[in-house]
Amino acid sequence: MRYYPLLIYHVTLKHYLCLSFHMFVFATSTIRRQFEQANLEAMDESAEWRMKYDKEVEKNRKLHDDLSKVLLAYQILVHGYAMLLRHSICNAHVRILFTG
Repeated sequence: MRYYPLLIYHVTLKHYLCLSFHMFVFATSTIRRQFEQANLEAMDESAEWRMKYDKEVEKNRKLHDDLSKVLLAYQILVHGYAMLLRHSICNAHVRILFTG
């Protein structure tokens, strides 16, 4: 009779440990699945932000190219005006010399 409670305790402890192990494995696999799902979602979000960044970089590059073209045209225009002005001043000076 004295062995009976010990046997129940031993079996109960063994089942408890077995059940605890199975719960641990289940919890571990659940955590692993949740982590993998979160990791996939993070990679998708990262790819989405990378595409947005690449689009903005391309848009910025196009705007920079257009602005460079406008700036170059403006510089040509200013240089041409300066040359025309210089030529006009020289012609006016020559006219003054020859007519004066």
